[in-house]
Amino acid sequence: MPTSPRKIKKMTTMPKYSSRIVHLAIERACAQARARFPHFRRLMRPKLIQGWWSDDLADHLEQFFLDLVAGKGPKMAIEAPRSMENLGP
Repeated sequence: MPTSPRKIKKMTTMPKYSSRIVHLAIERACAQARARFPHFRRLMRPKLIQGWWSDDLADHLEQFFLDLVAGKGPKMAIEAPRSMENLGP
């Protein structure tokens, strides 16, 4: 028995948000970016490809900064995997 293709409803209009809700969302994103380095990275580069390595590095850099501010004299060496974007011919 042949079946007809499913019909998908298309969204004809975008939901309308009040300027207050948009303002609150922006303020929340900025507050998170000020509080945590990974949130700052995502706010500055929204198209950044997220992965375990970049998240782990962001956490370590944040801890390095906190230790530096606390006067602990931290040291860090970073060894990074090759980027897929830089794998030329």
